[in-house]
Amino acid sequence: HAFETIRGMADEARIAVIGLGHTKKGTARDLLEALMGSSEQGNVCRAAMGVKEDESRPKTFIWSQEKMNLDEEPAHGFEYQIETKYYPHPKGGGRKDIKTSWIVNLQTSHMKVSDMIKDEASGGKMGEAREWLIEYLTARGGVLKAEVVTEGKKQGHAQRSLEDAARRVCIPNQ
Repeated sequence: HAFETIRGMADEARIAVIGLGHTKKGTARDLLEALMGSSEQGNVCRAAMGVKEDESRPKTFIWSQEKMNLDEEPAHGFEYQIETKYYPHPKGGGRKDIKTSWIVNLQTSHMKVSDMIKDEASGGKMGEAREWLIEYLTARGGVLKAEVVTEGKKQGHAQRSLEDAARRVCIPNQ
């Protein structure tokens, strides 16, 4: 009941409380299920956001809002890279530069952290379907969903994996 108590205090004070949680390894199907500790963390919070490195593109991170019960959820998240940045020490005099990080290549993304967690739990099948789908569509351009599903199944991909992959690469369900 600790999280409910904190939420009640925050509601009364009309303030936001930000928590940081880590995910457990295993067979979770989404971010809230993967949070370590009590399931109360995901159930009590008003909003939850996830950040995860996209293993298919090292040093690229996905940020997505996974829960929002105060308003509509955003239609997209973001992807970005983190680079090291050095700034001259403000006092100069041969002092060591200040090392920090900054976000580069920030752009919108329709990938969600929960999709990435689900893909890992499935042994990477959705990621494999996504890679196949991108190659297939790049070579052929626009095609009907029925054709993609038929060809994808011939390549050993399940229809569910193909549909999940299509959502991740922003292809309308037609």
